[in-house]
Amino acid sequence: MDNKRFVVFMVICLTILLGWQFAYRLMAEKFGWDIESKPQTQQVQAATATRPVEAGGQPAPATLAPDGVTRPLAGGLRILGRGTASAAVLGSAEWKDPTWSMGVDLDPKGASIIRVALNQFPRSLDQHNEPYVFQQHTDGGQASMATAFVRVNGQQIDLGNTDWNLVEKDPQAAVYAIEIGNEKPMLRISKRFEIQPTKSPAGGYEALVRHTLTNLSGAPLDVVLGVDGPVMPPREVDRGPDRNVLAGYNDNPDYKGAAQVKAEAHALESLTGSKQTIQVAQSSKGWPLIWAGMTSTYFDALVLPVAKDPLRTAEFIDTVQVKSIHADDPTKITAEMLFQTRSIKLADATPMNLDMQVFFGPKARSILNNGYYDVYPREYATSLVNSSWCCPAAIITPLMGAMVWMLRAFHLVLRDWGLAIIALVIVVRVVMHPLTRKSTISMHKMSKLAPEMERIKKKYADNPEEQQRAMMQFQKEYAPGMMLGCLPMFIQMPIWVALWSCLQNTFELRLAPFLWGYTWIKDLARPDHLLKFEPVSFFFIHIDGINILPLLLAVVFYGQQKIQPQQPATTPEQVQQQKMMRWMMVLMFPLMLYGGPAGLNLYILTSTTIGIMESWWIRKHIRAQEAALAVAGPVIIDAPATRGARRRADGKVEPEPPKGLIGKWWNQVMTMAENAQKQAQQKQTPQKRDRKGK
Repeated sequence: MDNKRFVVFMVICLTILLGWQFAYRLMAEKFGWDIESKPQTQQVQAATATRPVEAGGQPAPATLAPDGVTRPLAGGLRILGRGTASAAVLGSAEWKDPTWSMGVDLDPKGASIIRVALNQFPRSLDQHNEPYVFQQHTDGGQASMATAFVRVNGQQIDLGNTDWNLVEKDPQAAVYAIEIGNEKPMLRISKRFEIQPTKSPAGGYEALVRHTLTNLSGAPLDVVLGVDGPVMPPREVDRGPDRNVLAGYNDNPDYKGAAQVKAEAHALESLTGSKQTIQVAQSSKGWPLIWAGMTSTYFDALVLPVAKDPLRTAEFIDTVQVKSIHADDPTKITAEMLFQTRSIKLADATPMNLDMQVFFGPKARSILNNGYYDVYPREYATSLVNSSWCCPAAIITPLMGAMVWMLRAFHLVLRDWGLAIIALVIVVRVVMHPLTRKSTISMHKMSKLAPEMERIKKKYADNPEEQQRAMMQFQKEYAPGMMLGCLPMFIQMPIWVALWSCLQNTFELRLAPFLWGYTWIKDLARPDHLLKFEPVSFFFIHIDGINILPLLLAVVFYGQQKIQPQQPATTPEQVQQQKMMRWMMVLMFPLMLYGGPAGLNLYILTSTTIGIMESWWIRKHIRAQEAALAVAGPVIIDAPATRGARRRADGKVEPEPPKGLIGKWWNQVMTMAENAQKQAQQKQTPQKRDRKGK
């Protein structure tokens, strides 16, 4: 490669690299992805501050003066009575508690959840024996499931900044209450929190939040209630969109026949600019809401408003507003959710219950497909599926399900998720071996066709039109073999995409090491950092550690390019182009996967290595057959003429139709090209005759 071509090659490589990064950034901006590398932290902060609740754009009035004395509110309504404002704890936050799956900390201010600890799952790599904590109340942020406000006959009272009275408490349930009136009580609101033990159908990950409204006035009341939704979970991955506002909708808005949950996600980073506040009570297609909440890569916090009619879930909910906080700062951005009920008519003293079932749990298939969460109206497994921009969900979703099933089966035997991935590679390579074998044989044959292509060029050197026609006929006959050589890679692309999604959404791979922790790979769902350092940016490239697997990928790709049969190249330019493409494959692909999950890189590395050995074995077998034929000498057999022989005859014999889907498709393409060429020539012929006549 001379200096000029080397410079051109480097410019092309740099353009592709920077262009890919720039396109990735544009997609991140379009879809609201957060691609900045940030450390994973879970800081436990004191639950001392609350946020003022807004409704209709107006600040809610305060209920308590700084001296703690109750003041009358607008319209004469105020909060009556001052009982015991105490915190409560449900369940247990003890690591691996046998009775409870989670510990829920309650706070009297707004009667809210300020902390949820899932004691069956580790917090992080550094805190492996401590429970995972989310729904954590932070300074200046909302508390989960706090009662924000109540509107009685059009007069609104702030309840989120008010201490509620604790009237009942045990390890499984706690009840808070508050009364509103003027001189006499008019409305009593009690709020019951209840969780179930681990052995319950819900696995202990669902909490009941029940508001009970009781009319104490003796006259009809019109009541509207506002309830804060769950808190946005902490980040789980270093780069990419990992936190979403998720809502499930009824795809049967007429409530006739069977219904199915359809989920829509809004990336947290998309809630900027004019979209800082959105409404999710209806889907983009107008479907009614079933449930809504906040999700991260591995955890869900979803609220299901329960109604008497199981089909008409969320019927007492009017609006669900989501508002981003600190939208201008990617390091602090979060979101708050507010459920507002419809106007509730309390005609008499009969209590009315408004139930919400809140799921605080992992996105583990073993839990979400347990027969309780996978049926309508929950169907929380929809939170596992992430749509891909290059492959439709109809292809990716079944592949993900099959891969997860096989990975779990292999893990039962091998007891290591990395070895399970390698076993999955072996299964895929065995299934694809017949196609790989045909591909290798086809590429081997194609490598010997260069002399024939050169012969056609020399034969019709003085007749470009005839040369083009002959080359097109040649490609029509042999190009399906060329395409067959690339077919295995195209077939594996959906598998790689599905595996990428699988690794990003399979909870069992979270914090899963390779080879039982004896290697540097401590988490198969993250890059395999041998050394980690502060992020370094070079143009659009961000590197925050030394990753070994992508470097090994570059090595095996280079070896693969060396031994892989190449398509015939008849000119120096084509030879040079093939060299450039080989180097681009060696350099670009590992760079694109540098920040990918270790499990995905382990899959591709293993698959490529096995592919090299498989190709070597097939080519060795081909050479052995060719050597045997050479020793035996030519064997003359009676056989019908081939398609090429019939075409090269007098043209009176029709060629055999191509076989196989690829051959038929390619034959149609080439026939259309021939017809287009003939039409162009027919249009040019009269013009040439006119010129000659003139």
